[in-house]
Amino acid sequence: MSDHVTITRAPGASNASFTPINCTLSEMVFWKNEDGQPHFPVFSTGNPVPALTYQVGPHSNSGSLQPGLATYGSNGPAPIPQGQGIPVTYACSLHAGESGTITVYGDFYPLPNQLPPATRGTAYQQSLINGGVPNYTYTVSNSNLPLSLKVGISSPAQGPVLSGTPGPNDAGSYAFDFVCDDSDGNNITQTYLLTIS
Repeated sequence: MSDHVTITRAPGASNASFTPINCTLSEMVFWKNEDGQPHFPVFSTGNPVPALTYQVGPHSNSGSLQPGLATYGSNGPAPIPQGQGIPVTYACSLHAGESGTITVYGDFYPLPNQLPPATRGTAYQQSLINGGVPNYTYTVSNSNLPLSLKVGISSPAQGPVLSGTPGPNDAGSYAFDFVCDDSDGNNITQTYLLTIS
């Protein structure tokens, strides 16, 4: 998946504006320049700061780049907590005073389909996603989960979780189909399996 930062200039403005966007760690982004002047954004975030290799001419698009590289340090990418974003800043090297921000979130993917087991009489809570850009929407279908366990969203940043306290008669094997979308248009699908002892 890819996204773009739009570069515009209001009539009479001395500086162009860069639209702020969200993206995930591996997502590719390009510059869409609607201004009549060229621009060359350069990252100011990262250790080391990654090079941006694309200058974008007037009324044109750049090649794709990966803003998530700016979250990498000498030991690889920084861990991004669930539902939180790391701001990546940049400035135009051709025009003083022009800058922008891309907020990078963790890559969006489901858990392995076999969830950690639950125990009757013990409270259970398990997140069903990793990463993604809040907020989330989801659907559950083909479920034989007991009434004691439900999928819901406890906080917008954390996204969908399976929670509840299995009852004394709930021992067994269960399954449900899960589909989730984040606010950046990313989608995951998984069939989850759960054993209650």
